[in-house]
Amino acid sequence: MQKVNTIQSPLVYVWLGGKLPKWHAKSIAITKASNYLRKLILITDNIDIAERSTCVFDSIHFVSKTRLDELAKESSMLNIYQGDFWLQTSLRFLAIYEICLREKITRFFHLELDNIASDLTDLDFKLDQYGKGLFVPRDAVDRGIASLVYCNSLSDLMDLMEFYAPPYLSLI
Repeated sequence: MQKVNTIQSPLVYVWLGGKLPKWHAKSIAITKASNYLRKLILITDNIDIAERSTCVFDSIHFVSKTRLDELAKESSMLNIYQGDFWLQTSLRFLAIYEICLREKITRFFHLELDNIASDLTDLDFKLDQYGKGLFVPRDAVDRGIASLVYCNSLSDLMDLMEFYAPPYLSLI
């Protein structure tokens, strides 16, 4: 019989770059109100944000730009900083992967800061029963929306990076 995980998955946000937008606290507070039993985690490459604790998040984790560069090269994302929007946005998944390894997080929801999540009660448990992998909402049969992601397999998270290795997106 498979052991059922009864700990709710955390909500993971990633902010790479400059200052957090002024509206972030309101967006997060609304999500927290609907998901008050879940931990909220922020991952950032901005040391000022990482050092300056904010009451909105339960924990803030720093991943250096140097480490992100290393991860990008390991994932064959060699042209990551040459202006390609999709490659740059995929860096968040590398940052999440790094922190999940470091903090031993095996399952999580990832939301973009400009998204509000209503009550996610039991959704992670239902998806765990369905299988392992990455789960995203769809707005079409052939298109998922990465603004909300559930992951219960870190190896599948790394497999996602293969889509960004040269020749980019040729597998789709």
